[in-house]
Amino acid sequence: MVALLAVLLIGSGALAVDLGNAFARKRISQTQADLAALAGAAQLPASDPTSIQKATDAAWDYLIRNEVIGQDSADLGALKQTMTNGIPSDGEICVGDLTSTSCVANPNLISVLTPDAQVDYALGGVFNQNGIDVQAYAQAGIFSPGKIAPFFIPYGCSTPLPTQIFVKSGAQSTPTDPTPQLWGTGQRPGDSSGMAGKNGTPAVDTVVPAQIGFGATPSSRPLTDVRVVAGDVTLTSTAANFSYLDIGADVVVDDVVFTPSGVPRSATGSMSNGSAVLTSATASFTVGDVNQQVVVERGKGNNNPLTTTIVSVQSPTQATLAAPALANVNNRTITITPGTLSDLTTTIAGVTSATQATLAPAPVPGLDKVDATAVVTQPSTLRVEVTGQGFVDAGDGVASMVVAFVRGAQSYEVTVQGDDITRNKYSNPQRDSLMVTVPEEVLSLADSRWYIQVRSSAGTTWSYAEDQQNDAILEISSSADPGDQCGERVTGDFGLLNSPRSDANQLGVRLNLNIAEGLDHAVQEFPGPTPLTANGTLIDPTDKDNCRISPQTSITGAILDDEASVASGKIPNCMEINNGNKVDDTTDGLITGGTNPRAYDGRLESGPTTPCARSNYLRLGTSVNNDVLSCFLEQGNILAAVNGTGPKFRSQIIDSPRFMFVPVLWANVNPQNGYYPIERFAAAFITDEIPQTEASTGGQSTATADNGIPTTNTKVQGIEVIPFELSRLPEQVDYNGQVIPYIGAGPKVVRLIR
Repeated sequence: MVALLAVLLIGSGALAVDLGNAFARKRISQTQADLAALAGAAQLPASDPTSIQKATDAAWDYLIRNEVIGQDSADLGALKQTMTNGIPSDGEICVGDLTSTSCVANPNLISVLTPDAQVDYALGGVFNQNGIDVQAYAQAGIFSPGKIAPFFIPYGCSTPLPTQIFVKSGAQSTPTDPTPQLWGTGQRPGDSSGMAGKNGTPAVDTVVPAQIGFGATPSSRPLTDVRVVAGDVTLTSTAANFSYLDIGADVVVDDVVFTPSGVPRSATGSMSNGSAVLTSATASFTVGDVNQQVVVERGKGNNNPLTTTIVSVQSPTQATLAAPALANVNNRTITITPGTLSDLTTTIAGVTSATQATLAPAPVPGLDKVDATAVVTQPSTLRVEVTGQGFVDAGDGVASMVVAFVRGAQSYEVTVQGDDITRNKYSNPQRDSLMVTVPEEVLSLADSRWYIQVRSSAGTTWSYAEDQQNDAILEISSSADPGDQCGERVTGDFGLLNSPRSDANQLGVRLNLNIAEGLDHAVQEFPGPTPLTANGTLIDPTDKDNCRISPQTSITGAILDDEASVASGKIPNCMEINNGNKVDDTTDGLITGGTNPRAYDGRLESGPTTPCARSNYLRLGTSVNNDVLSCFLEQGNILAAVNGTGPKFRSQIIDSPRFMFVPVLWANVNPQNGYYPIERFAAAFITDEIPQTEASTGGQSTATADNGIPTTNTKVQGIEVIPFELSRLPEQVDYNGQVIPYIGAGPKVVRLIR
């Protein structure tokens, strides 16, 4: 009995020793698999044979250099040849998800199954057990740090990305709106009610234009396909991109036709009885002949000639006359009296559409030009509408006024007097119009924002100071072409998305949470290279709702970002634009936070981000993060070229609540509501720094007190961001926060999955 028990005790002890050895070998193999998978994941994404080979080589290299006791070196050496043979016993490396029978390709994942490690039992032979084979499995992948924000950039404003872009709380106006909305003013321009100054002091009511699209000197741009008509005040140009910025601009139309006439020319022509069509092989008709006099002989001795005008020209050999022939006229002499060619110089008085403007003065009668070219030159003056008392002297005399352009510590004053002041003493409250020449110091600082304040030359009280809510703002754009519609406050170059959430059904609540916390699900690029196609057909970015053929039918390849797709586990590639007045939702999501469906903080409700040492500022009763983009520049970089070849940003930028990933949607400027494909992703940072001047300064910046988030006393008025391509960010970052599936570009976070 004692002998039997001794055998059992010795056998149990031997089994415990051998099993402990097997467990230890398993742990070592698991570490080998984990680190091999991480080594391979560092080379992801991998979608082509070359990149797949690079990732598998990295994983294999770690395995071969860190062989576990009991693994057959021959198996390891042959691993590269057998990695996809589906036989687990010899080990597997799979760029994708490894199942028991196959490798499901995924460019952002790598799976490693180690070769067998033989564990020989030292004492297990007592129970006829010689040993055991152990293997370990690990999977690693790449992810993008943070989450996608519910904002978008239209593709029409992304090639290249503009220097700065804006969203006015989701409400977007059209670029041809002749009465622009101005940030910081108490009302829309054109509102006849006026705006009284605080405590009886003057207030700036309107600045027109709100933006000036040129640098130190007025800029010009050519127009093509121009038509001006005799006696009409309208100038049309199919590619003009007119906007309210052109009001007051000078226009020169080349070689318009005037009367009295130039030198007559003769030719031979024919026309049928009752017809107004004149045919001549030698006339060489041109559009310059339109509205000009023509004399057609009817018989010998030039008896009763037909004298009329040319209505239109069909070709060099054919023209239509105002009066038809009373008899057949064959091979008779015709005399054409052309107009004198000269340039028309006038001014744009108003803009009615992107292709049509009104002129002042109008072209004189007898003037016409079709398919001409014209040059529009914007002025360096702007009109400031002011209301309030104290702007004029007693009686009917008009005092001189002082207009100040203020940006931080910079201030330039201009005195306005005489004919540059238009007084309307019958308006209530009193309203005056000032024509102000913008200082060169202001114009030369491209992409800058200036507060405009006014006072009477005899007074000392200015209109609202910079930290108040009712100042007018002047934008100076670096665009050489004022027709460029991107990067301006009046255009839709940055907008809001309606994206579903698992914890909220109402639109406003979803938007709140998505702004504060980012989307709660993954989204991805639409498949295929740019320009995007569906079933071989190009997708037109100017089409409304171009991810759908109808509300019930999507285009080929489209996965809509709706509740059904997300609930089924699909990753959407078409997102829903949802413009409109979402001021409250923008405010809650950005700053104040909310309680529905649970308590959450606003996106910017956090402290400074290292290395940015800027103190928070108070907005709407909330302490708001005050980071600026220049804090995160690599040493020696400046913001002068946010895209292209520089600059580079530090990895800490990802930790700032002002940083966000946003989709670039396959849509034109000012897209209508609907679903649009994701063309790619870009980065954006909330700030109003000037990209041309900011450098890496450790937190010193010329950003205004708003720092990209202007507010009223109760609400956010808009968001100003600097967008940039993801290539400006580090390729790989050490990041411990929340991640999303890799978005195809930008920083990679390598994570062990299992």
